[in-house]
Amino acid sequence: ALRSEAGIKVRQPLSEAVCSHDMSSELIELIADEVNVKKVCVESNFVKCGDWIVKENGQNRVALCIALTDELRDEGMVREMIRAINAFRKEKSLTVNDHVALIVWANDDDMNSLIRTHEGQLKKQTLVRELRIEPLNDSETIMVNGKKISIALIV
Repeated sequence: ALRSEAGIKVRQPLSEAVCSHDMSSELIELIADEVNVKKVCVESNFVKCGDWIVKENGQNRVALCIALTDELRDEGMVREMIRAINAFRKEKSLTVNDHVALIVWANDDDMNSLIRTHEGQLKKQTLVRELRIEPLNDSETIMVNGKKISIALIV
């Protein structure tokens, strides 16, 4: 609910969440994974300040830090790119057994640099055997957080 209120997708990692009630380490791990936050803390006297949003329900209180560092933004962008590439694979009726070559190009140096930096993760999570970053003539376009990326899959 807090993410929705702040307009932040679940694929966008956040730094921290704070809960008012004590819980097991297993539950804390599960919450961190499901809410996509790096750290979950338990604090009964949390005071809201700055880039935090808070929900209260009786004695229960949950706070979420919505400040985005460049590192968190990049991680969210890579996750969005993975989602878009996998949706494109599905649109092309490719299965998990189809390990393809992927050619991508963004008319944005920062985006191409981000792709280079996270090449291994992109390849692994999109089942790509080869990833090339080069200008494309005959391609389709995917949108990743408002940025256009040209893409081609070669079987």
